[in-house]
Amino acid sequence: MTSLGDKAQTLLDTFNKADAAYTYNVNLRVESFKRLDKLLTYLKNSMENDEAPAELIADVKRLISKIKPATKTLKSITPTPPPLPGSNDDKKTKAREQKTFENKVTYFTELINLIELNEAYNPAEPDLSVESLTAYKDKLDSLNTTVRGNEQTLNEQRNSRDEMLQKGPDALLKVVDGVKLHVKHVFGENSNQYKQLVKFNFAG
Repeated sequence: MTSLGDKAQTLLDTFNKADAAYTYNVNLRVESFKRLDKLLTYLKNSMENDEAPAELIADVKRLISKIKPATKTLKSITPTPPPLPGSNDDKKTKAREQKTFENKVTYFTELINLIELNEAYNPAEPDLSVESLTAYKDKLDSLNTTVRGNEQTLNEQRNSRDEMLQKGPDALLKVVDGVKLHVKHVFGENSNQYKQLVKFNFAG
């Protein structure tokens, strides 16, 4: 019983670490992407002020329009109240969120490739240089990869935790229930031994 409890605690600790890593990087990604919309507006205004070719500006605006609506979509895809963690609805919501952020990077990459190939693009602002935009895009892309990996690890650890606690043949809660029944049978339902044991809610 002690060995089983130690194993369960280890799995819980591992799950909690995976959950913390996922939550941290999800929040970090949200904060990092907040700059994108402002940067795109800054880029568009700069090109218009510099009187860049009308065709280039039109193409840039087209790509920006594909990036920015994703922000509104992201706000609308999270139901209220939020789904139970690990449920199918929760997984679907996270998949849509991941796709939204990945689409932003995809269109942002297209935009950078477009202006990089156009000799007329020569901004005075360092933040709008192809090098700076590419570095920022790479950071966003890396965060998407990190969050995707964190989510996969979290799902795996959740499955391991649930198997140990509830679903497996030697699941901790099943063993605890068996011990309670044994104590009840041996000492009786009104015994101090049984009353002390049932005080503990191992299901949390």
